[in-house]
Amino acid sequence: MKVLEAKQVRELDRRTIETAGIPGSILMERAGKGAVREILRFIKKSVTREIRSVIIAAGKGNNGGDGYALARAIAEERKDLKVEIFSICPPEELKGDAAFHASRIPLSVKCEFRKKLSPSDFPRDSIVIDALLGIGLSGHPRGETAEWIKILNDSKLPVFSLDIPSGLDSDTGRIFCPCVHADMTITFGVPKKGLFINDALRMT
Repeated sequence: MKVLEAKQVRELDRRTIETAGIPGSILMERAGKGAVREILRFIKKSVTREIRSVIIAAGKGNNGGDGYALARAIAEERKDLKVEIFSICPPEELKGDAAFHASRIPLSVKCEFRKKLSPSDFPRDSIVIDALLGIGLSGHPRGETAEWIKILNDSKLPVFSLDIPSGLDSDTGRIFCPCVHADMTITFGVPKKGLFINDALRMT
């Protein structure tokens, strides 16, 4: 199994887009659909209580874009589930593939720009998707992002991180403070080196 550092992942994505001619938006869509399959499988096997809603905490970068792609995929796959997105930034601040997928959110998905989250935003029949920070993280999460990570951890709900837990260094495996403690991480393309070394091995 190959594990890559962030710069290698970016180069691999660039080659896929430029050489193979697969747009970044398509790669993001595939990531979202793949994540949905794994999440639904996990719920079926490992979550004992009934799940009625999916709450996605979306950042402003490509990790947030993965969250928007997942939202559409799960809304199409499971119409019995309520899907809600809390966006950490206004829609006009999104760029590129993230903006594209945000624009494709179906009307059945509630998408709300929020400055703050509270425990009451997370009902007990929910699961949480961490789509805040990706492989570009280079230091401790700050400001609103840090507060959101703490709220996600305090929710005591099943938490699924997309690509890498927000707050984990994808190269070194260092846990920054705060860091999402995910029940499951669904990494895209190839595994990231930081998932297998140092502090990441002690995450529970």
